[in-house]
Order: sequence, then structure tokens, then C-alpha cells
Amino acid sequence: MGSIVGFTAMCDLPRDAPTAALAAQRRALSRFPLLERQSLTIGKTTLELWGHADLSGRVHHLCDGSVLVLIGSPHGEVRWSRIEESLSHTTRAEDFELPWDGRVILLKVSTDGTHWTMWNDWVGSIPVFQCHIDRGRVCSTLEPAVVAAAGFSSADIFLPGLLSLLINGHLMADWTLFKGMTVVPPDSAAEWDCEGFRWKELWTVKPTRDRWETSWDDLVDEMHELSRAAIASVLNTQSSWILPLSSGLDSRLIAAVGADLGSNMHAYAWGEADSTDVVYSRQIARALGLPWKRVELGTDYLAQYTKRWADLFGSGLHFHGMYQMAFLDALGREPANPVVSGFLGEILTGDDLSGLVSVHSMLGRGQLLTDAYTHWTAEEITPLFRSPCDAAIEGV
Repeated sequence: MGSIVGFTAMCDLPRDAPTAALAAQRRALSRFPLLERQSLTIGKTTLELWGHADLSGRVHHLCDGSVLVLIGSPHGEVRWSRIEESLSHTTRAEDFELPWDGRVILLKVSTDGTHWTMWNDWVGSIPVFQCHIDRGRVCSTLEPAVVAAAGFSSADIFLPGLLSLLINGHLMADWTLFKGMTVVPPDSAAEWDCEGFRWKELWTVKPTRDRWETSWDDLVDEMHELSRAAIASVLNTQSSWILPLSSGLDSRLIAAVGADLGSNMHAYAWGEADSTDVVYSRQIARALGLPWKRVELGTDYLAQYTKRWADLFGSGLHFHGMYQMAFLDALGREPANPVVSGFLGEILTGDDLSGLVSVHSMLGRGQLLTDAYTHWTAEEITPLFRSPCDAAIEGV
């Protein structure tokens, strides 16, 4: 079965807005010629889908004429009949719970296209941008499509969002760079209709006392077993792999499991030869017996990739990540193998949370990260603005 990577949904937009949104979408997707694309008309809704063939298995038509679309990479197979039965027994969107783990969105479009319902995974790992335009609405996993549909300009900049980007390097909560556009919160049941947009937090991950008596050693052993099994289940599907080895928790763990399995894994690092990641990446690869290579980023990747990055992601992804584009381009000169990567291990273990709490309680003024991860402090930023921005910084 194929998979749907992303989508754009539009309903009752002003005349030129769909054209603008589709042009931005085409510009982004032109970078990925191997993706299959599909367009559906469901009542008043135009639904654009793209992903890996065949997409049809991820689209399901219900008996009442409404349509379900599964986006992302859910873990495990769940029959549509089970989803249909579960939905038939729920009267409120928040009473339905996604039966999958993983990076996943379930989107439901009503028969006449006037009502959308969306459930996403508990970390909101596939961002969805949305806004209302006159009486219509648009949402998309591509921020540039929503920006183009709304016709946002510099006059629509959301100052607290901009300051958050300049200070912390990323946006917070459901903020975006523009007024009137938000991100659908994670772990939520969201709905759009003639009354507007609303969402309900689901609290899918809940504390439990079921294993309160389990010892710390037993929990650690189980975590080791589960982590190793999950990584091995992926590595065993291919004979050779490319591993971006940054020396962080995720890639280091994958490298260790791969070495233990005897996987044919080629490790790469990027950046200056004396940078922390490169130094430790080389040492890890040497200790595990993995082939290793450093990728030179050069000094022009900002100029070279900024336009492409903006077309693909807008401000939805940290521009700092553009160094990865140089790495991916460099892979074009290497043996062709799939890339294996981790998923925010340090974040999910709460490593950053203690830092966020301590830094913000001490410094306030909009700085949520330690100095090493902050672009500018509030004191350095404010003189750059012609108008006072103290209120916006307090918002941050």
C-alpha cells in the first residue's frame, strides 16, 4: 500500500485564492517528481493529495458519501471497517481516538464538503497550517500554500511570532509568522465548518499507576529491548543504509544497534572538522567499525538553499536546518541507499524541558533556550525595531 505524505484542502475560497494556493503547492512539489498526486472534489471541498503510489488505499468513502483520508506513516494495519464502526458510535469528534501510533493524521470531509474533521498524533508531528479567508477556508501541510491563498504580506506579520523566531529560532504553541494563520495543535480533534475553526485537546497520553511497582532496572531493561527491537525491525528491511551520524542520542543509538546487527551502514557527518558533532561522530563510527565520511557544507548554503527551503516549508521548519540540504545534495555523489534517521529522542525524553523551565524562570523576556541555542536575546533584538516591541516580547 502507498502512503500520503501531505495534503491541501480548500472550501469556498475567493476566486483567485485557489489558483494562488495551487501555484505555491506546485512550486514546492516540483522538487519531488517521484511523488504521485491526486485531486478530489468532495462537495464544496477541493482536496489535493500527494505521496507514494498507490494513494487509493489511503482514501476511504463512507456509506453517507463522506471521505476519510489517512496521511502519514501509521504503525500497524487497521481496517477501514473498524474505523467506520468506531466513528459510527461517536457523536462528538473528541470521542474518537486514533487507533495508530506514529506520524499520522486522519482527515474526514463531509459529503457536501462543508465540514472537515481532523485527528492528529500526540506530538503533532505533521504540522497543518490553517486560516479562514472571507467565508472560505484553507488548510495544508504546506505553509506556503496557505500563505499564498490568503495573500499574506509583510503587513500581516505577527510580531510575537517573528520575535520568537529571532530569539528562540522557532515558533511556539499554534503561532505562525502571520496574523490569522495558526497551526492545528497536536493530539487534538479539530473541526472546520460554517461556524469557524475549533479544536479539542484529546490527552491521548495519560499517566497510569498500572506499573507503579515496576523497578527502575526493569523499566530500563524493557526500554532497551523495545528500542532495539524497533530499530532492528527497520534496519532488517534493507541490506545497506546511509546514517547521518550527528553523535546525538537518536543517531548514536541507531549506529550501535546497526553495528550489533552487522548492518552495512555508511555514516556521514557534516560541518567543520573540529565541531562537536563531527569530532564525536568520527569517534563513534571508529568505535563501532562503521565507514565514515565528513561532508563539507561550504560557506554559501544560506544563499544557495534559502529560496528552495522557503518554497518547501515557509517558516514551518527551522531555517537553521538548511545545512541538511547540502548533506542531501552531497549524497547524490555517494552510493544510492535509503537514509535512516531518528525522531527527537532527547525531546521525547524531556531533556530540553528542564532547561526550558530553568532558563525561562531565570531570564524571562522571551528566551526559552540556553544561550547556546538562542540567536539573540530580547535586549539585543529590541533596538533593531523601529516601533516598541515590549508587549510582543511579553507575549513570547
